[in-house]
Amino acid sequence: MAKGEQLTSFFYAVAGPYLQFEGTEQGAFLTLNELEPRVDNPGFRRALELYKETLLYSPPEELSNGFAETRRLMLDGRCTLTVDTGVLAKLASDPDQSTVQDNLNAIALPGATEFVDPATEQLTACDEELENCPFAVDEINYAPFSAEGGWVGSLNTAADENAQQAVYDFFVYMSAPAQSAVDVATLPNLNPYRISHYLNRQPLVDAGMSAPSSANYLNAIEETLANPNMILNVRIPQHQRYHQESLTPILNEYLSDSLTTDEVVTALLAQWQAITDEIGREEQKSAYRLAFGLNP
Repeated sequence: MAKGEQLTSFFYAVAGPYLQFEGTEQGAFLTLNELEPRVDNPGFRRALELYKETLLYSPPEELSNGFAETRRLMLDGRCTLTVDTGVLAKLASDPDQSTVQDNLNAIALPGATEFVDPATEQLTACDEELENCPFAVDEINYAPFSAEGGWVGSLNTAADENAQQAVYDFFVYMSAPAQSAVDVATLPNLNPYRISHYLNRQPLVDAGMSAPSSANYLNAIEETLANPNMILNVRIPQHQRYHQESLTPILNEYLSDSLTTDEVVTALLAQWQAITDEIGREEQKSAYRLAFGLNP
């Protein structure tokens, strides 16, 4: 998939397990201390090559497809494997939109048997005896990517105090278990976000999803969110410049055979360093570290 900002999310779904193995606080995009782009390494290159290889097994129009087109292929039973948000599972349970009810299985993103060792910058095999992949399962490092970071509610601090309280009360009401359980079950773009949503699957069944499908859907999301090595998306000022404005067009050129793997790495290094320096390296480093709960 290569339409808009979604391309970077799909790419890091592949690259993540090679780049992050020490837990969420390690980060997959930039180094914590110097804010160096984590792209000039064999893991990032391996991910580029694997991602490009998927085109061999994809529909001819893959490079122009977006979420809507890819989902349509899945819902029509013309595609067997895709990466998506939880939205697809809900759409698949709708008989008016899907021909694959109860035939769609969701799993957390796959992992890798190797990771980039920061000490050597080389790919290293996960080894249970060496305990070098602390969160690996059967010597496979999983690093599911939390691509978008979720929906948020905001208050305008310049608003009247009573207005702020009213908005806050509204958010509290809408996110309370009783109301939110129904919304999560019936609104396609809203995924479970409370523990109670995982414990009580009946609202999904009442909304039309079968019991086995609802269990499968919730287990995949819960497994992702509970993973201590889950990757958080970039949370720094002007983050879109790194991904949407830099990585996306470069990946498009790479997938269209206009750039080699090494040329992608060279271009990203130059562009990401220039963006960081322009905004302010120390300011960006502080924001990046704070996003992981670390001292600036």
